[in-house]
Amino acid sequence: MRGFSHRARGLPGWVIALLVLVLPAVSLAALPVRPSRVLVVADARARDGHVFREAGELGDALALLSLWGIPHDVLRVDTQLLREENLIDPAGQPVYGVILWAVRSDLLPRRFHEGDVLREACLKHHISLIGFGGRIDVPAVQEILGLRVLGWREGVAGLRAGEPHFITRDEAALPACSEEPWCTSGPVVEAASPETRVLLRGDDQPLLTARTLDGASGTRAVWLGGDAERLLRGDGSGLGIHLFQRALAWSLGAVVIHEYDNMMLLRMDDPGAAQASYLHGWDYPSLSEALIRQKIFAPLREHHGRLDVFCCPGYVDTQSRSIVHAEQVERVDIFGNLQNIRSMFTVLLEGQKQGLIEIASHGWTHMAPDLDTAIAGGTNWWAGSASAEWPDYRWYREFYDLRRDREVPAEVQLLHLRTSCEWLEGYFGRRPLAFCPPGHAVSGDSWVYAKEMVGTLEVRLEGAEPKAAYRLLVGEDEDEWTVLGELRADAAGTISATLSVPAHLWLDARGHFTINRVPGHTQFVAGPIREALGFDFSLALRDKGRMSPGERKEFAEASQSLRRGRITGHLDTRTYRLPVREACCTYQAAGRAGMGLVIDTACHSLSGEQVTTLRMVPVLGCPEDVGPAASSRAGMPAVFRFHDFDMIEEPDFLIEAYKVMAERGRPPSCLSADELVGYLHSRWTVRGGPDNSLVATADFSAAACRYLRDHESNWTLLATDEVVAALRSSSGRLAVHGEGPVDLALGGAPGPMGSIPLHVPGGKEVHTLVVHAELP
Repeated sequence: MRGFSHRARGLPGWVIALLVLVLPAVSLAALPVRPSRVLVVADARARDGHVFREAGELGDALALLSLWGIPHDVLRVDTQLLREENLIDPAGQPVYGVILWAVRSDLLPRRFHEGDVLREACLKHHISLIGFGGRIDVPAVQEILGLRVLGWREGVAGLRAGEPHFITRDEAALPACSEEPWCTSGPVVEAASPETRVLLRGDDQPLLTARTLDGASGTRAVWLGGDAERLLRGDGSGLGIHLFQRALAWSLGAVVIHEYDNMMLLRMDDPGAAQASYLHGWDYPSLSEALIRQKIFAPLREHHGRLDVFCCPGYVDTQSRSIVHAEQVERVDIFGNLQNIRSMFTVLLEGQKQGLIEIASHGWTHMAPDLDTAIAGGTNWWAGSASAEWPDYRWYREFYDLRRDREVPAEVQLLHLRTSCEWLEGYFGRRPLAFCPPGHAVSGDSWVYAKEMVGTLEVRLEGAEPKAAYRLLVGEDEDEWTVLGELRADAAGTISATLSVPAHLWLDARGHFTINRVPGHTQFVAGPIREALGFDFSLALRDKGRMSPGERKEFAEASQSLRRGRITGHLDTRTYRLPVREACCTYQAAGRAGMGLVIDTACHSLSGEQVTTLRMVPVLGCPEDVGPAASSRAGMPAVFRFHDFDMIEEPDFLIEAYKVMAERGRPPSCLSADELVGYLHSRWTVRGGPDNSLVATADFSAAACRYLRDHESNWTLLATDEVVAALRSSSGRLAVHGEGPVDLALGGAPGPMGSIPLHVPGGKEVHTLVVHAELP
């Protein structure tokens, strides 16, 4: 990530680094550092409050906080009230250093009445505030930010810097708007306070503002404008993510984060899976010892790489009609291929001891849990053969019963996951912390809505064909329309109707509303709908004759013009019930089994019941594609996935992948799944200490932080100018050290933006690092 690539991985671990800072000396009255914990204020996009997937900037912000290792909580104001007692401890001190306001008011079943609580949080308890895009329609939020919303704009020709500031001063050359889709649309605002500073503009409109609410405590208010949904996606240069990180540091005073500059996770699936023995088209022998040593271990050793091997420890054995330990299997399968899993696991264990690979879970068997029940009109799997049932790929998915097209009960998934972990731990001596569902098929990926949730649509329309029948639809395109109801125009060509509509359409709707004459073609559209519909909305029906050329292209379904009209939607909030995920969510079952990470088509951080989808770049098994992913510009690691089958088909597969990486620029560093899990579950706190010092404490006590307890790790301390100046003494030097000779931390020359690299050795659960003035 730009401005934060100061890594200390190659530095020795048992010395004290002296950091020379050319800043004026300032006596320390009170170090302007806020508590390190973040409160994310959320809405109904959180759904069941635990699984944050496809949740807009809300999910993106949580993903980044998790990746950076910043402690955070979520408070949903659609189901909870914002209360002062939730923001302070028994002594009256703030629990949080900053509030992230990521609330869509249209997704609240009530009006937000806690404006005074929010004002007191910022002005009395000195908690900073960060707001996103158009989410600042609450008066109290605008007041704290020092802004006034005037309207909405589309289209920005260019970006230009505003006032010099800590958040933006390393942006020497701003990217083109085409590289940052979040900049092209958003609310139009004006400063409503003399303290509000405009740091970035889109053309002449403010795009980033900052306000100091209290200089002594370091209480701030930051607004990141533009399109909130795209702000933190990392599209293009990753400017939005970079600014968000800087805004967090400025709002907290000091924060410790982990960075992922040019890092990649290598992943190989399927060793031990029985599908290779029964599924035609996916039939191949197990990896030989020679192939593993020469074609996997050798390139990993040469490039200082690590490979995560997602294994299935349970082998479905037709001879005994049972599931046997995969490490005991040595036989020729029905295709004549040698399945010497015993030998393969032996050499994988050898690689694990050498630090070349880590073992992760690919489930227990890679196959449907129910192999005994006969299929309607057929047989069960055990009674199958090479020509019946065994060739059906739907049997080879473990966490969604694809053969019967139904979800797998939560207790069955949990049993399979725990058994997988126990068997892998029994053989490899280490419990897996990462999991990949076979075939990426999972249960609990759909939403359940309360049946009594009903919404109403009111349609008002003039200019229709007199006495003609019409049909109101919603959908993405002409092939996927959902009929909402029938309408009929009166003798004057007017339509006035009220329809009852299932409430889930409000939360899922995309595309357009359209009105079709029956029979006939589309006459009119309203849209396009950019986001899921809110609890109350109003869409103006568009007249094609008044559309711009661009609108005509986007509203291609509007083949005739109607004069005017409106569709108004409303959900009865008296019957509001929160939509939730199915109880058998695979991701949550993996968390209960002790996993910290799920990787399928995306990466998901697991923490208790909470599942947060991470913004990481997946690349599927093609060496030619590994280069662009490895050079992700959004400061997030990439994931390069392949199968043991790829190594059988092309033994030089991994060697070629490394060659491509070398040809396309700086080869990425390898990040293992266990290491990533450690960063996701670590917790840092930063506070002012005695004698003009800054105390940063790393807590690696969670089981998921196993890697960080055993290995050195590198972090970045971001501190504002005020904090750095307050730390300095007249000597002009700073030192970073730990609690004792086995806990010395290593810094380096600080970056121009107040970034100080920290090196933390392994060997302990808790590390306390002290930054203080070095005595002459």
